[in-house]
Amino acid sequence: MKITVLTPTYQLLYRDRQLKALEEQTFKDFEWIVVDDAYEDNKGITALFPIIHIPADLPVPYVALSAAMNDGIVRASGKYVFFMNDYVVPSPTCLERHWEIQERMGGCLLSGQSLNMDNPSPVCYDKDNNLITRDYRMGIFDGGFFTREFMEDDLFETKRDGIQNWWAGRNDSAPLDAILECNGFDEAFDGRWGGHDADMANRLMTYGLRYILDRSEKNLCSEYDHPRGNKKQCRTEEEQQSLQYRLINPKVERGIYIANNQWFVMLPRDIKGERNEKRIC
Repeated sequence: MKITVLTPTYQLLYRDRQLKALEEQTFKDFEWIVVDDAYEDNKGITALFPIIHIPADLPVPYVALSAAMNDGIVRASGKYVFFMNDYVVPSPTCLERHWEIQERMGGCLLSGQSLNMDNPSPVCYDKDNNLITRDYRMGIFDGGFFTREFMEDDLFETKRDGIQNWWAGRNDSAPLDAILECNGFDEAFDGRWGGHDADMANRLMTYGLRYILDRSEKNLCSEYDHPRGNKKQCRTEEEQQSLQYRLINPKVERGIYIANNQWFVMLPRDIKGERNEKRIC
């Protein structure tokens, strides 16, 4: 398998759109892993491509995105993982473009365009309130909030100041081997949404990956409205954001790229060990 598409979900908001979009991909060597909190309601999904549809290994009543990501990574067979949130729909050439760039770069952190189809951020408007882009991520780079360097054609590279804009779900990919070396997503972020992807991105950069932005029209995703708050949150937004200073920044300063072995993680995980138990190479 060349690419694993990974989706953690509460309710498969846009299941039919995503199924259709994946069936229409020009790149065919992929699997879709869905880690589903509403597994019993969604059982029986079928498609023309391989699907691994599972509940969380250890269901909890609160938001646990990192654990769900790790449950999927434990079962992934792709050389690269394409992260697809349950409100994101890829264009037909999206996976093909990710494969092409990942192979050319020898593995990297990669982000393509993600167009907000319902409620673009204020950053997407000019001073006269005219919509100038539907892509918040590219808009903040265009606006100079973060630096980037032109590489070739539609590709740009950004350094550490822009790394947290790799979002693990809105048209983003990374090599599976590197994710495994970093021991997956840090489950210390579970309890509320946010921060898990920024932490993963920083650790993957510390591990040695470059962060590439792709402006190609072949690499597009559309994102749609999605509710939050389906599950209990154990922290306030302010407390979740404070993890930037308590967890992410100290790892960067100390050159740490391995997660889930800290004393404050309730159930430390060995992602490679779990894969060996399941005989997934």
